This record gives sequence, C-alpha cells and structure tokens, in this order.
Amino acid sequence: MSWNGAPVGLVGMFAVVVIAPLFLATEGLAATLTNRDAKEHTLTVISGKDGETRLLKRNESWRDFCTDGCIVRLDDRENTTYELEGSDVVSIEDGVIYYDRDDMAPSPLGPGTAPSWPSEK
Repeated sequence: MSWNGAPVGLVGMFAVVVIAPLFLATEGLAATLTNRDAKEHTLTVISGKDGETRLLKRNESWRDFCTDGCIVRLDDRENTTYELEGSDVVSIEDGVIYYDRDDMAPSPLGPGTAPSWPSEK
C-alpha cells in the first residue's frame, strides 16, 4: 500500500521523525529565575497552579516553575509583582526582575555596520 507513491511505512516514519518533535517542543515549557543579586530574595507565586514561595540565595536558580504562566511577587512587596510566561528566563538584579535574552542584546558592530572580511591576495 502507498500514499502518493510513497510506502505507508515511510510516511509514518516521516511523521514520527519530523512532526512529533514539534509537538514535544511545546510541552514542558517552564520559567527559570536566577538570583544574581548580592542578597537573598523571597519569590512568591501569587497566581497560577504552581503557587508556592521560595527563598533564593545569591546565585541560586529556581527552574521549571510557572508552567502555564503566573504572577510572582518579589520579597512580598506589592510594587514588585511580575507576570511570567512558562518560557521566560529571568534574573533578579538590584531588587528587580529582568529578562535574560541574548537575542535582545545589541549587535557588537552597531546598527548599519557591515562586517569587514579580509581581502584575498
């Protein structure tokens, strides 16, 4: 038996190898928060199914929390409330939560600057 000229077993293998990872990539997304501050901070999940409180020591990370998005509060202060998505990677620095995203970093060349390549001799 074949489908569009390809054996059914080959089509099934294509689906498993190419399509299945796309579905698996969307599962298991969870936020990660790292305390890069000089002091420890208390982080409280105040909304979301993963509600809990953690004390994060200096350079400690809380991984795989906030799987479906959540609202967190830093040090139980109302003015330090943040909304996180399950895929966010964030850090505490100077008592504030920041995104850790390399793709947001400016280009080292600056805007509109083309790299120079060595000329062939």
